[in-house]
Amino acid sequence: MVRTVMFANKGDFGPSGIGGIQRYVNQLYLHAHGIDMGMSLGIRTYEDRDSVFNFEDLKRGDRNADIIHNLVEHRFIIDKKREYNFVSTAHEFAPLLYKQFDYDLYRTFEDYVGGLTPRILRSICKNILSSDFIIANSTQTMEEAIRLGFEKRRIFIANLGIDDRLLKRKIIKRSAKKIRIGYIGTMRRRKGVETVARIAKYLDRDKFIWDLYGRKDIFRYEKLSWLIDKYRNINYKGVAPEKGLERIYDGFDIFVSPTMYEGFGITIIEAYSRGIPVLIYRKSRIPDEVRKYCFEAEDANGMARIIKGIAKEGYDEDRRRKAIEYAKGFTWASCARKTLEAYEKILQRG
Repeated sequence: MVRTVMFANKGDFGPSGIGGIQRYVNQLYLHAHGIDMGMSLGIRTYEDRDSVFNFEDLKRGDRNADIIHNLVEHRFIIDKKREYNFVSTAHEFAPLLYKQFDYDLYRTFEDYVGGLTPRILRSICKNILSSDFIIANSTQTMEEAIRLGFEKRRIFIANLGIDDRLLKRKIIKRSAKKIRIGYIGTMRRRKGVETVARIAKYLDRDKFIWDLYGRKDIFRYEKLSWLIDKYRNINYKGVAPEKGLERIYDGFDIFVSPTMYEGFGITIIEAYSRGIPVLIYRKSRIPDEVRKYCFEAEDANGMARIIKGIAKEGYDEDRRRKAIEYAKGFTWASCARKTLEAYEKILQRG
């Protein structure tokens, strides 16, 4: 029997949280246990998120594992005399490739206090590149790893999934005089949420309403609050709760993702699944498999024109149907199966 140990931060294996990586850890482990492929799946948790974990400190039982899989962005030291295969999930390599995102460092107050500096983020990415194998969350992340010198033959892809509730709940079409434009994500600068103001200025405030959901970035939200005060049709709604997420999406007529970079872009797939048109910027770095059915604009004016067009002509039913069907392929069960299949191939390569 294949012995695998999944490794993540303390609490990540528990009920799914709002964080994308925490949701990944929880859902991957939950669904992997439902697949019978003759594997023993154990877990190890890391107590202190700001220190370096030394895999030489693993108890003997774990060191006898066939595979140890690091699921999170963490610093580690691998046992040089190891007999197990060390695998890391790569969520993104932006810290190494795009230094302009250094300004976008702090995601939470804990990050700030913990001193999650650009140097540390880059060292985490380099750690991942020192793994025996990588499981990338998207083709884009795989291409980034190759660009950084990692061998393609040692990379597997397991796209992230979306909550089954979003795929199973009946879609109810909105019928309202005002068009509601939605955003779900963080308030980080690279997410481009401030460009909402540039888009909004081209739209009739009496006809279009914006609902922004997301965790406040400790440095960005205060800089964004002026746009909420200036544009009375822009509302900050707080963090989108896990329960009822499908109802939030169903309240949107259009979904806008003005991000400059996404390692994956799970909210885009979630919006597809609810039959909502999704807008992105053409120059944004979003994986090809995620942006497949997006409307793409060059700038804020172009995005406003697309919004007006959809408001006037509606969302093409054929495109809508194809996007909904496409989203059904992004399940956590599929992510788990591809991960377990990667384990098998890793062991076959010996």
